[in-house]
Amino acid sequence: MCTFKYFLGEVILVFLFCITDSQGAENCHFALATLQSQFRGEELRGVPYLNSNQREKYWVEFKHGRAWIPGKGPLSTQRAKGFSGHGIGIFVMDRSGNFYVAAAKQNDNFYHSSLVAGEPVAGAGEIGVYHGVIFYLSRTSGHYTPGPRQMGQVIGRLHALGIDTKNIIYAEY
Repeated sequence: MCTFKYFLGEVILVFLFCITDSQGAENCHFALATLQSQFRGEELRGVPYLNSNQREKYWVEFKHGRAWIPGKGPLSTQRAKGFSGHGIGIFVMDRSGNFYVAAAKQNDNFYHSSLVAGEPVAGAGEIGVYHGVIFYLSRTSGHYTPGPRQMGQVIGRLHALGIDTKNIIYAEY
């Protein structure tokens, strides 16, 4: 899929190359943002890093044009407090195009890197969601400092997953 997006005064050409294997699994190739060097080893200084089992409770699926917490219902970030204020959580999109969202304040040292144990990401930032409808996205992440390309990948992936992206507010930082 190739899509044009107008994003904060820039035109970003987003190429998503996704191949579906014989078992139906998607393999997407994204440009990755890596953990900034000053944060390497932070798990040794008390920053929680989730393992794959712990990470599952933050995984978000998309169906019927909305974001869902499997087994619980539509995602909402109403209780979260991000850098941008109340009602805004943090998210990462991993190298496979999976989304993980911390929708409520975990503790003062729970970061984007916590969600993926410091692994490179295809996107990271803040997200606002109300009853499954995404209304706000930013690429605010000091741990990964994703660029416009990563935000373009996030928008393209959400669109590919059936999310109407035209009414989402996009913020630089």
